[in-house]
Amino acid sequence: MWPVVVAFFAAVFGMLFANLLLAGVVFAFYARARGLTDGLEAVGTWAMSLPGLAASAGATGLVLALVSVGGARLGKHVVAERLRLTRGRLGALPIAAAALCTFAGGFLFSQSFELFGFREDGVLAVITKSVNEASWPAWTVSILGLAVVPGIAEELFFRGFVQTRAVAALGPARGIILSALLFGVFHMDLKQGLYAALVGMFLGWLAFRAGSIRPSMLAHGMSNFLSLALAKLGVGPETTRSKIVLLALAAIVIVGTVLLVRRTTSAVPASPDPDPASPDPDGR
Repeated sequence: MWPVVVAFFAAVFGMLFANLLLAGVVFAFYARARGLTDGLEAVGTWAMSLPGLAASAGATGLVLALVSVGGARLGKHVVAERLRLTRGRLGALPIAAAALCTFAGGFLFSQSFELFGFREDGVLAVITKSVNEASWPAWTVSILGLAVVPGIAEELFFRGFVQTRAVAALGPARGIILSALLFGVFHMDLKQGLYAALVGMFLGWLAFRAGSIRPSMLAHGMSNFLSLALAKLGVGPETTRSKIVLLALAAIVIVGTVLLVRRTTSAVPASPDPDPASPDPDGR
């Protein structure tokens, strides 16, 4: 398990360093170019804007990708196999359903918070506000940093690098849960971290059943894109009744997707696992 611990701390410190470096660049060019005397205020304002959020996510994604590939290259297996970048066992329909399920899970999480009287705050609130207020060109560019890059890089690290090692050492259930919890902690925000941990469990299970992280990459990226689109359009349920109806539909989507993925992968033999332990898709 030591590679997981080392890689996680390398990713955390790498993320902090990359974002500090990004803040320094903003201070040197953005603040001075606009004649702003308070550099910290300028950096803070830019960091909370949509371009700042997208740039931060992009820098973080680059760090995760470098740690993942670098760590995988230290092993004796081919990088693509080590990170589960091979084709996998899911077709287009289950992958599309998984993307919708991931988005439905996020909706279920956020709306449940609102129904119980918890207001939206933290990083998720900042992202929603910034996306809604941004211009369409800025929103379009931000898709790369807030949907495409996280969908690829976060899955590469947490499901491709961390989870494969955790599953080999601890077994499927505990390995998937551990990688999901680390995924939540990595976000460094209580509400976003809790949401990330819950979604991470589904994405981890999806990658495990598929024998590949490609489906979880697509599901993660598409879910982020749909969330950005709804935030930009300002679309959402207004009444308590409509929220409850949509929550019920989201629950149906989640259950249906789980059953579909299980049915699709249950009769297919597991792909060769480069780790010493190679459990079957049901986790036995």
